[in-house]
Amino acid sequence: MHKIFFSLTLLFSFCTASFNATDINNSVIQTKYVSKSFDLEVTSNIADFNGTVCVAVVDSNDINISSWQSKDMTNGDSFVKSFNVDQAVRIARIKIKYNQNIPHLISDCSLPLSLSETYYGDSFSVRPEKFVFDELNATYISQEELSLVLGVYNVDDNLSLNYEGTDLRIEIAKKFSDGSDDDGSLEGNMSFDIGAFVSGKSDINLSFDDIGIVDFKIIDTNWTAVDIGDGTSSSDLEISTEFNTTFLLDKFKITFGNMKIEDYNSTYTYFSDDLNMSSKVSEFNITISAVGEKNITTANYTSSVADKYYDQNISYEIKIDLNTTDIYSETLFTKSNFDANFTNGVATLNVKDILFNYGRDMRFPKNPKKVFGRDHNISFYVIDSDAIEANITSILDGNATFFYGRIHRSDIFSENNVENNVEIFYEVYCDENNCSQYDLNTSNTSANWYINRLHNDTSSGKVSSYRSVMETKIQGLDIYSSLSISSGIETIRLQNLINKLPIRDRIELNASSWMRYNPYIVTDIMDFYISFGGEKTEFDSKESNGATWLGSGEQGKVLDLLMDKSPHDRLE
Repeated sequence: MHKIFFSLTLLFSFCTASFNATDINNSVIQTKYVSKSFDLEVTSNIADFNGTVCVAVVDSNDINISSWQSKDMTNGDSFVKSFNVDQAVRIARIKIKYNQNIPHLISDCSLPLSLSETYYGDSFSVRPEKFVFDELNATYISQEELSLVLGVYNVDDNLSLNYEGTDLRIEIAKKFSDGSDDDGSLEGNMSFDIGAFVSGKSDINLSFDDIGIVDFKIIDTNWTAVDIGDGTSSSDLEISTEFNTTFLLDKFKITFGNMKIEDYNSTYTYFSDDLNMSSKVSEFNITISAVGEKNITTANYTSSVADKYYDQNISYEIKIDLNTTDIYSETLFTKSNFDANFTNGVATLNVKDILFNYGRDMRFPKNPKKVFGRDHNISFYVIDSDAIEANITSILDGNATFFYGRIHRSDIFSENNVENNVEIFYEVYCDENNCSQYDLNTSNTSANWYINRLHNDTSSGKVSSYRSVMETKIQGLDIYSSLSISSGIETIRLQNLINKLPIRDRIELNASSWMRYNPYIVTDIMDFYISFGGEKTEFDSKESNGATWLGSGEQGKVLDLLMDKSPHDRLE
């Protein structure tokens, strides 16, 4: 706003009177501060003026807000007087009273003057010095609704009781965690609501919707609007104070993707101590959102870029209450599984299949176990270096069925003197009354052992190597491994073409660890015997431990033969 300056010309029969009151060496009066003295120069434009001049500061209602200052003037000279205003005034002006040609006759400028004239000079504002919060903490929680008290103070540190500022605004400057200025990539807005000032104080509601260091300035340029354009400096025109605080993350919000228990091959799992045969909680995602008090995501919680952002050192922990012998946490929960960066306040962690099992002892079979996801929980815990933490627990879905398995083959008598097709059985154990609940509706090969008709692939368990002690060929080879299994049965061909018959040969095999069974010793090598030629006989072989080794009889081709070694590692 530009000012229009003019002199008030009063016409009398004897002269024309005109006075100016300005800042020293200036043509106007600029913004002044409450309780801070300032000097004004009063001049007369009447060359022959002689008389007494009274000068004071008044408000827009013509009420004095400073004491009167008087001076006798002769021959149109000028004088300088000091003034002090003790209250904030949006619009003040200079009031001049004078008597022409009657010097020394004004004893009290506050009294009406006879034969006096009045002149009103330049308008200007008288402002407080600063804003001060009664209390402002160094840190607050993001999105927290802050109720603060703001005071406005004069240069003498007293409240500016007459200040009635309106239309205050706020400016914010966001900073990175290292204190450097925002390069435009930081997010966040500050809400600001201020009430009326009463006796120099106002209630303020303030909130910042993200995290980070925030410099903010409370500004009033409306109070000094009368001085805009008169050369007053911007710092004097702007009643403002800068503040600084930091807004922190409140918590993490965690959500899980679908978490489902699944069998090794979708239908069953063998009891095992080997990760290669385990059920699993199938691969899923965990979404972690860094949020403020109102559960709104804070975008500034973002991956570290030159240590400027607010990504903290995160640690995770995941637990499942499956009561397993070992969840193999050290192997499964490696850091690589959780290499996820926060982007705009959100990190998505891809959790690979969580394998689990219940352990196995090759000497002691056990009944099937059905595991239902609904009976178990999975929990996830996250914490950062500022001790912001969160924990969530969720019920699992799906189910898994565990079987104790073995590879079984009774001793063989070959009716064909030189070769025989031999069936190897992949079996599961069950001695419950209701084994049919596990879909074991097949004839058992021996007491409590059932062919696992669901076993149809070598990845679910196989013989890694067949070899004979003598000269029997397995599928025409010296050493052979499983290639095909169907409905729990693998068929191999044993051939012995040596001229001398009859002959017995021991077939050794090394099977998947979860398919080994021996009630006496722990061993890697299992075996069975095959007899080529001679007479088929039945017999009992009594060992010193009282064990009886008899074949189960399978399609008239299975008969146990006398063994020439201890049976403790035999395939039984």
